[in-house]
Parts: sequence; structure tokens; C-alpha cells
Amino acid sequence: MANEGSDLVKEVVQRVATYLSTPEEEKEPERERKRSRRLPWYTQMFGMLPMGMHLWWLHRRRNKPHAPGS
Repeated sequence: MANEGSDLVKEVVQRVATYLSTPEEEKEPERERKRSRRLPWYTQMFGMLPMGMHLWWLHRRRNKPHAPGS
């Protein structure tokens, strides 16, 4: 059990040291790549419900009967 804890600490220290020693120019493309893969906040918070409502609203507006003479 104690060995697992020390392995975890070693891994964390190694990752922190690698992160701190990496220049900022190399970190920026990785950040941009992660940002581009991220889902929009409304999808993260509410799942597919906002997209479904959006599609329903678009469909509803397209099929809405128009008033005569307009």
C-alpha cells in the first residue's frame, strides 16, 4: 500500500517537472488543440438537450404557416 502512494507521488512530481521545464512556445499548440476539441459549455452542462431544442426550433420556424397577404 505504501509503495503505491510513493509511485503516485513520483508520477506527479515527474509530470510537474516536465511541465515546468517545457518552454511556453511548445505548450501553446497543445492548449489550442485541447480547446478545439472541447464541447461548447451548453452541451457539457446539459447534454444533447440544447441541440435538440435548437433543431426543433429551426424546424418549427421553417414549417410555420404564413399569414395570408404577408
